[in-house]
Amino acid sequence: MLGVYLIVLKNLLTDGLGLSAILEAFWPRVRAKIDKIQENIEHHKTLLTANMTLEHISRAQWARKRALEEYDLAAKFRDFQTFSTIRDQARPKTYDEKLAGMLQDTSKGSGAWLDKQDRFTGWLNPVDRTVRCLWLKGIPGAGKSNLSPTPNI
Repeated sequence: MLGVYLIVLKNLLTDGLGLSAILEAFWPRVRAKIDKIQENIEHHKTLLTANMTLEHISRAQWARKRALEEYDLAAKFRDFQTFSTIRDQARPKTYDEKLAGMLQDTSKGSGAWLDKQDRFTGWLNPVDRTVRCLWLKGIPGAGKSNLSPTPNI
């Protein structure tokens, strides 16, 4: 089995495009970081071949360090944004505000008649082990939906 891996690796190493395609597929962020490091190495090479002082090199090193820190911060921010977006999309929706608005829009005492209904009180009774389904029927606009935010339901 190791022989197969060796053959695949040899083919990838001899064909530069295969290796870079794999690296790009698996490590796009690492590739961006490596590109930044290569850019810094080229800049450092230019600095070393010119008449540079230790102060120039120290400033360049500080600038490289700062650039990598900024890159890391940007990457963390992008990851946080991605996580927040996924979390917000996966989070179940709550309807507390909508129910509070509906409760505020209803008249005081709305739904009080329902407390007097035997089927409703049986439905509210936790000791009753029958099917827990309550069906309210009425014409459209009768106020069935407005009963949902009342405190006793």
